[in-house]
Amino acid sequence: MYRKVILIIVILTSLQLFQLSFIPEVVIKLSGLIGIALIAALIVLYTIYSREKLFKAYFTAPIIVILVSVLISMFGALAFQGQSFMVTAYAQRAIYFYSFYLLLHFMKIPGEFIIRCIFTFGLIYVGLYLLQYFIYPVKITYAMTFIDRETLRVFVPGLGYLTVAYYIWLYLTLRTFKMKYVIFLLL
Repeated sequence: MYRKVILIIVILTSLQLFQLSFIPEVVIKLSGLIGIALIAALIVLYTIYSREKLFKAYFTAPIIVILVSVLISMFGALAFQGQSFMVTAYAQRAIYFYSFYLLLHFMKIPGEFIIRCIFTFGLIYVGLYLLQYFIYPVKITYAMTFIDRETLRVFVPGLGYLTVAYYIWLYLTLRTFKMKYVIFLLL
């Protein structure tokens, strides 16, 4: 049970709590750092104390290469732009969530639960997007919202979950021919 709660917490922190405007902005910014710290601490704890056999981690090497390249880019930013390590580390905070892939192998969360979480966060995104669209100019998020070329543009964090959910719904629609998945596709 605690593994599922950790998964939900990490997803919410990676989305910066959807940047909802009733949550103080400092809490939203800290949430990302808390999520990264939680991932790092749990990876260390699982590495030290876990004796369970792990799943085959096919993407471990690319994830490690990405994380090492982030570290190397900090030196480049310092040498060529004069940007400090702390500023670069903070600016690249979204990349650190890639390490969650490594933690998922330790936690062994059932795939069905992960898919349900993707569906849920995709639907929450749709709800927030539609709500923000219809009540504009009132803002419910700190996300960018503006009118450009006579089109309202809303950039709420979470589009990635909707995109993944869309392709899963498309697959389920083509596999099962059930109308409920078509309804989700239309959202």
